[in-house]
Amino acid sequence: MFCSAGTEMVAGMRPEQLVRELLPHPLSILHSLRIAVASLDWQVAATHPGEMQAMCAANGMGISLAISTSARPTRAAATIYGTRASALLDFFHGYVTLRRGNTSRADKLLRPFAESAGQSVSAAANLARRAVTGESAYPGLASLLKRFYACLGTPAPPPIDEQAIVDIYTGGFDLDHRIRLAS
Repeated sequence: MFCSAGTEMVAGMRPEQLVRELLPHPLSILHSLRIAVASLDWQVAATHPGEMQAMCAANGMGISLAISTSARPTRAAATIYGTRASALLDFFHGYVTLRRGNTSRADKLLRPFAESAGQSVSAAANLARRAVTGESAYPGLASLLKRFYACLGTPAPPPIDEQAIVDIYTGGFDLDHRIRLAS
């Protein structure tokens, strides 16, 4: 789930342009999980300019993603559901919280408290680490940019493989056609 206020911040940017700019981010996450994003067969609904939802199946699992330029609050997150637990990944803040998959009555009753406590502890530890390292948001972005600029004009390899960039950008999406549907 990616929710952004970006079109409000950049004069003249149309919502569907921001969807195009945000789409490689969830696709790069899937790529890092060893999912061949260029071969995925997405079912896409572009319901309104700046809104997109997509679903597909890969490696025996269902994948869904949503991008919104109007939903609030801003968010860059994913939830991975497994048979014994799930994980909530907060990309904006740079932490993950794990949720057990127990099905007892007590667990169902206490789950909201345990999840909020786990998220609070993870967020606090992450905030302390970011304060020490000077990262205000998007942990890892400064390092990625540093590696990118270091490879310009030098023999150093780019931080992301060229074929991976192509695969991630295309990601099985016919962007021009599908995003234009909602325009």
